Amino acid sequence: MSSFGDFIALSDPCDVATAKIISREVSDGIIAPGYSDAALEILAKKKAGKYCIMQVSQHSLIPHLSFSYYYFQMDPNYRPAARETRQVYGVFLQQNRNDARIDTSVFQNIVTQNKNVSMQLSQPDIETKLSFFRYPQRR
Repeated sequence: MSSFGDFIALSDPCDVATAKIISREVSDGIIAPGYSDAALEILAKKKAGKYCIMQVSQHSLIPHLSFSYYYFQMDPNYRPAARETRQVYGVFLQQNRNDARIDTSVFQNIVTQNKNVSMQLSQPDIETKLSFFRYPQRR
């Protein structure tokens, strides 16, 4: 869940069960690719009707609602810049975007003197675990 009243971001459309959980949590708003009608009714009651509900979608379907509802259309052709820049206390930090692919080629060159390393996990499991190391929480 969100901390300090942040926004909640969902990768799937918001359903009633999710909306009920969110209705009990402290947050300033939600952004999701879609909402069921019942979920919208639940979320619209948060913060005395001032809860920020946003939808990001590749489709042009805007529901007709009686409350404030923001709609953003996602650009399917958007590609982020190759270099990322952050400013920390007036210092600009730059790095290349982390676009390395994690697939079977990662396991072609195992860097160890013992080349008889047995993989105790299946390759898809290892790929999944490596992707978690790639995207740690940043706070």
